[in-house]
Formats: sequence, C-alpha cells, structure tokens
Amino acid sequence: MSERHIQDGSGSGTPGCRTDTAVVSLLIWTAFGLVAVATLASPAQARQFRTASAAEEAEVPGGRTVDRSPLSKGEYTDCRPTTTPLVFDGGYRVSMCYETAQGRVGEAQAGIWASGQSGLLWFFDRDNAEVLVKVLDGCSSNRHRWVFVAPVTDVAFNLYVTSSGGREWTHRNPLGQTAVTRSDTSAFVCATDDDAARTSLATGEGPELATGQNVVASPLSKGEYTDCRPTTAPLVFDGTYQVSLCYETEAGVIGEARGGLWASTQSGLLWFFSRDNAEVLVKVLDGCSHNGSRWIFVAPVTDVAFNLHVTSVGGRKWEHRNRLGETAATRSDTSAFDCTTDDDPGEGGILTAVRDIEAFLDQCPTKDPVFADIRREFDVRFEGEPFSRPVVCEEPAAAMPSREVTYRLKAYQTLRLAYHMNDATRGRLPWTKMGLYEWVVSRVSGVNIKAAPGVFYCCDRIDGKLYFATSTSRLDSSGRVIQYKQGMDWMDISGTLPFYLHEIRHTDEDAPGHVTGCEPFPNPTDPPGCDATYDLSNLGGYGVWYWLMSSWATGYVDVGIACSPRADEHIDWLVNSANGQRARFVTNVPPLLTADSFEGLCVP
Repeated sequence: MSERHIQDGSGSGTPGCRTDTAVVSLLIWTAFGLVAVATLASPAQARQFRTASAAEEAEVPGGRTVDRSPLSKGEYTDCRPTTTPLVFDGGYRVSMCYETAQGRVGEAQAGIWASGQSGLLWFFDRDNAEVLVKVLDGCSSNRHRWVFVAPVTDVAFNLYVTSSGGREWTHRNPLGQTAVTRSDTSAFVCATDDDAARTSLATGEGPELATGQNVVASPLSKGEYTDCRPTTAPLVFDGTYQVSLCYETEAGVIGEARGGLWASTQSGLLWFFSRDNAEVLVKVLDGCSHNGSRWIFVAPVTDVAFNLHVTSVGGRKWEHRNRLGETAATRSDTSAFDCTTDDDPGEGGILTAVRDIEAFLDQCPTKDPVFADIRREFDVRFEGEPFSRPVVCEEPAAAMPSREVTYRLKAYQTLRLAYHMNDATRGRLPWTKMGLYEWVVSRVSGVNIKAAPGVFYCCDRIDGKLYFATSTSRLDSSGRVIQYKQGMDWMDISGTLPFYLHEIRHTDEDAPGHVTGCEPFPNPTDPPGCDATYDLSNLGGYGVWYWLMSSWATGYVDVGIACSPRADEHIDWLVNSANGQRARFVTNVPPLLTADSFEGLCVP
C-alpha cells in the first residue's frame, strides 16, 4: 500500500499513511575588456562566453554571409537591422545587427529578460547575454530620456534606439575591438507633456525604504568607499560560487542587491531599487581547460558606492568595489579562481545562498522580497479553505513564542528556506534535476491543514490542484489530543522541510511507495511506514527525508550552520534527527552519523 493517495474535495477519506510516529549584463558606463574568451578551444567553453569563430558560421540565428570580403580588424560593418527585439516604455525601439570575422551577419535577439526600461540581447546562445540596453526616464531631472548600452563582445555591430517620433540614437563597434559601453543622459528630449514614471538611477531615494534597507547617521562623501558587508547571496553559480553585493547611496541608504530577474548556471542579473531596473550583471565562467582558472566578469551601471563579493566553495573571496558618485567600472578577471584549489566541479558540497541560518531565520518571511512569489506559488489552506487573515510575524522571528506562531507562518518560512536553497541545488538533488523550491512548487500547489489529529499524507485534490495534508496535533497513547509545538527556530524549520519533501515525493510517478518490514512496522498487517531500501538512484519518501537531514548534518548542503554561535547544538540535532530515520529502512540502511561528520563552512 503506497502512501501516495489522492483525495478529492477537502480531504475526506482514508489517507494512505497516518501515523504520528512518522512526524515528530551587462549594465555599465565604461569599457568592458574581456576579449580573451575568443581563444577558448573546447565547444563547451565556446558556448559560455566568446567572440564569433568559424564554427559559428552555421550558428548565427537567421544569419547570412556577406557578398563581399569579410571585414578586417578595426573596420565597421555596413549591416542594417530589420527586426526590433526590444520595445521600451514610451515606444523606444531597440534593434541591432552584427558581423563576425568570418563575414557572417546576424541580428541580436531578445527573449532572455526584459522590463519596460531595460533588456538583454543575445547573439549565438540565449544562455549567454551579450548586450544590456536601458532607456530610462530622466525627464524630471534634465528633461531627457537616458540611454545606457553595455556590450560584452568584440564583433562589429550597429545598435539603434529609435523614438516613437523616428529620431535615432546609434552605437557602433569595429571588428576585433572590445566594445565600449556608452551612457547618454541627453539621448532624447522629453515631450512637454511627458508624465511617465520617474526612475532614479543612482540615489535610490523614495518615500519609503525598501525591505532590507536602512539609513546610516553619517552619509558618505563623494569619492568614499562604503564599509557595508553583504549578508545574503542572491546569485549562486553551479552550486559553488556565491555572489553578494551591498551598496550605499548619497542619502546614506544601505541595502543589498537582489536576484530573481534572470540567471543561468554561469551568469545573472542583480537589482537595487526596482525589479524593472537591472543594475549589475555578473558572470563566473569555466576557463579551467584554457588557463586553469575560473573567470569573473562584472558589469554594473550605477554610481552608488558598493562592495561586490564572489566567494568560492573553499571560502576564497574575489572583490569589486566602487566609490560613491563615480561611474562604476566594469571588471574582467580571467584568473579569479584557481580551478584546482578553489573550484568544486561537482563532487564537493552544495553552498547555498543562506550564509548564516540563525540570521536567516530571524527575518520574517513577510519581509523577504521573495515572499510575494512564494505566496503565489504555494498555498496554505485549512480543511480546503483559504485563509483570509494576513500573515503576522515579528522579528526576530526565530524567537517568537510558540503561541504566536501560526502553522501558516511556519509553512512560509519553510518554503522561504527552500527558495533560497534552490539555485545551488539545481541539478544536485538525487531525485530531481530541478532546484529544491522549483521541484516543490512543480509537484504540489500547497499544504492543506487538517482539523483531525495525526493526519499526514499525500494528497488532497482541491479545485483540481494537489495539496499534501498535515495535522497540527496528534493523539497520545491514552487518546488525548496533543498539539504540536509551532516554532520558527532551526529545530522547527529543519524538521518541517524534510517532512514536506517526504510527502511531496509521493507525487512523483517513479517514487517507490511505502512497505512494512522495518523496525517500527515489522509485520505485514502493520501500516506501511517504511522504505524498502535506501537507494540514491531512486529514493523513497523516507530516503528523501534522511538525505536532506544528513546533508545538513554533514555540511554537504551548507546553510551557514558553521557561522552560528549555536553550531554544535544545531549539528547534534541534525545528526540525531537523521539517525532517527535509519529505522525506517528494511534493507541497505543509510550510514550512522556523528557530530564529527560535519564539514560545513562559514562563508561570511
């Protein structure tokens, strides 16, 4: 009998498993020098970041070969774009054509990421952005629209921004030269009645501070560096390299860069003040077979002071800084990290975006910018009905009294942890190629809280969607109802997420169901509360539970436990919890853990 049992309506019926023992870039204003990538030898590397090569003649999307001799180095192309991949607010159209050294002509394409005022263009591979263009409304500042273009290429190109009235702004690059970025705060004259939304490029000032921002007592003077230290990592590449950035404005506002716009395994965008306005593009590329190094490219478009860090799995840090009031410089470093000593090609641990689990859990989920996404993608219901009251939380959240913690708040904090583990776990989980959060929300629409005690199963079908079910209470041996403690500290959240994964795993068609024969349920007539075996190639519900608990306990999945002053306490809890799941396997019982198994890092 499998635990995977789907019910209709609000969940009435006999669940398949009910036992309380189971659950106790490209934006910049200066030149970007990174032509060295053109010499990459391997096709895999050539896909990452490159100039055009002969092998790309057949790869130029919609391209053609010129009917003249190919350009010589230093010559401009005479191509003219015929398509408009980006259109920004106010009707500003962006078009771009390029020509390679082999005489292939193509047009830039969109489809990676765009907003009403900025967007990315690509040439040869949509995973590899080549140019970021911004058209911002500076009408209230100097009566002009501002244009910023940041290319990362040495092919010849012609780029045009055309107003709705037909006026054209142009940026060109000759073949073989690293394209320079360009900023023009007088690109287009605003109409007299232009009343579009105003966007501040540098100061980030507004009527209210954004989440995670604060104001210092003594703001910086122009030309000074900020001493802020980033505490979050909004980008994690290949589960190994963490990118973090903090900034300070001339008004003394300090904040941290955020992700969530666009990212691949090797590059991503950061924003400061508005999700529509990307500020920095960061790339960490694999140059190991070329020069034994990982390469870093950073392209910011800002004049605020900032500190940007890229941290390797070994804890080595690469930095890029900017002074207040100075146009931030791009930076390319083809010797940023040594592949032998700093790199983790996949056999090592998973360094998540959670730097310090205590600091992370002290923040309310409601104050995290990703909360809106989580609420939209993961629903919490009671007996099939949605909640109407707002989610209430007070910081430090981990110290909230149990009586003030609702199950809904705890659920959202649990999903928030999964969200910030997502990028690092993509392609690294034994049971899915997705990231952790992606897998969760792809399998279920949320959790349905049951009034009856001791109810834990997958799944109810509500409004055509799947919800796994859970109780907030259980029956003791005398039949009394015992309410589960609802808390927000590490022991509570680390005990909840593995249970969620356990239940959600039953929605996968290839997941093995539960059986009898383990220590708690030895008889064939017992409820099926065991996994037949611990097989990493096909984990069951308890296998997923043990895997995550043991991965935290050993530091293989790193959530900053080593940075906590209560690290020893947390490790002991995880070791005991993981070992407690070993009794759930009939054969091939997973290994016994000790506190000495922990090898996690503290990456400040």
